[in-house]
Amino acid sequence: MSKRYPATTLYADSYSPFCLIAGNNGDADAIQAHDEEFCRTIPKLAFVRNDVYARLCHADFNKGTALGEIARLLGLQPAQVFAIGDWLNDLPMLDRRFAHYLAAPANAIEPVKSTLRTAGGYISPLSHGNGVADSLRYHLQR
Repeated sequence: MSKRYPATTLYADSYSPFCLIAGNNGDADAIQAHDEEFCRTIPKLAFVRNDVYARLCHADFNKGTALGEIARLLGLQPAQVFAIGDWLNDLPMLDRRFAHYLAAPANAIEPVKSTLRTAGGYISPLSHGNGVADSLRYHLQR
């Protein structure tokens, strides 16, 4: 628990020495702004967030690099890979370096939708799992 953000839980897990669950998105926004400023002082340190959940990690370990490594191990090129995301932690994989077929469900946050508009990805009019299924159909039909 934090004095400044009393509803925030801080913890460590086997993947990251600093994780948090903020009490609400307003607190998470404030914590993110502070921690991103702090991350600028340490090379390769990154703040990764999904809704009220966040952690500090090495900047080179994210969903994009993980997807790239999985594709490499499977012998796949980006032209054979589909990636869909809805939150900030998904942004690194919504990149044509890792996947040619990019998508987001309707409930994706605006930074994700903006990234997909710029990259020429598909934004489904449907939310959640229905948006995933719709996005797969969209890309498979093309």
